[in-house]
Amino acid sequence: MTTIDFYSYEQQDEFAVNIFNQKRNGFFLDIACGHPILGNNTYTLDKTFGWNGLCFELGDARLTNYVDSQQRIHSLEWDATRNGKFVQMDVTTPEFAEYLRTNIPADLVVDYISLDVDAAGKNLALITLQRIVESGIKFKAMTLEHEIYLNNEIQGPSRDIMESMGYKRLFEDVRLWGGGILKDEGAFSEDWWIHPDYIDSTVLEIKKSGAYFFDCIKALKEYRGATYQGHHHCSQAFANEVDYFADSGSHSYGSHAIRTPGWKSAWE
Repeated sequence: MTTIDFYSYEQQDEFAVNIFNQKRNGFFLDIACGHPILGNNTYTLDKTFGWNGLCFELGDARLTNYVDSQQRIHSLEWDATRNGKFVQMDVTTPEFAEYLRTNIPADLVVDYISLDVDAAGKNLALITLQRIVESGIKFKAMTLEHEIYLNNEIQGPSRDIMESMGYKRLFEDVRLWGGGILKDEGAFSEDWWIHPDYIDSTVLEIKKSGAYFFDCIKALKEYRGATYQGHHHCSQAFANEVDYFADSGSHSYGSHAIRTPGWKSAWE
């Protein structure tokens, strides 16, 4: 059985892999990408399936560090790690919309957009979504973090915008997992969207509301008939997973090696 490595915290990368039926050579936008690997929603698409794309972050992620299980510090250079181009930019500005217009060909439909924009504790997904619409680009699927458990400003307006463009929620109010320990256990965090002009609308037969992310992925894998074994790095849902980068041995990310007493895996 084939094993696929996934790196998202809540399996957004596995959603993209399956919604496109393990498509190769797609194109993504990773908006507020963070680390090039750790918790990244597009690294698997990039490295395993040959996708390309644009990765945006307000801070400079061209050189990042991580700490292994022996507390040794390692460095990663973006260009040596990723195919997707890194762009340092404030995605809430008109310049972001102009950048998309200028750098994405008019005849290209973006396959997947990861939209997870936070700054200074504030969710900025709505203004960023408005900039995407302003740019006029087209896309097929999106995972959008609205974090309604923290505020009520994003979910409703973002849904109005997406629905006005014909998008459908395949999985709405996707829930976080805290294993019964974290204070945000069961919190409704994201909407996962598709456009039926580009993705067969029969997938909407498995639509879910308020389900945990791993149950959404299970339903999608069954719908696609996917038989691979998923190896989930970095995800807080998988209490036994401390590996996040196995390129040159046994690397781990320190915070995931610490087990809160009573921690329960999503699979227990």
